[in-house]
Amino acid sequence: MTAVARGDRTAFGRVYDLLSGPFYRLVLLGLRAGDRAGREAVAEQAALDAWTGVWRDAPQLLRRRGGALTSAEAAAWVLARATGSSAA
Repeated sequence: MTAVARGDRTAFGRVYDLLSGPFYRLVLLGLRAGDRAGREAVAEQAALDAWTGVWRDAPQLLRRRGGALTSAEAAAWVLARATGSSAA
């Protein structure tokens, strides 16, 4: 997340590759209304919005924390974005 916070797109890609599956499933689980296709469309947009927030908010997260996060802390923060939480 330190590299992501510095604007490193390759690091962001690695985080995305690692967590995008669980992230999307959490977003989809949070949606209960509508048919499957409708939920999937909403989940895709919600995931896109949340990943955009990860990219945008990473610098602020590191400033608040005062330094680097462990891998577990970074994963928890990213996955919390899928549920609209603001962990860390």
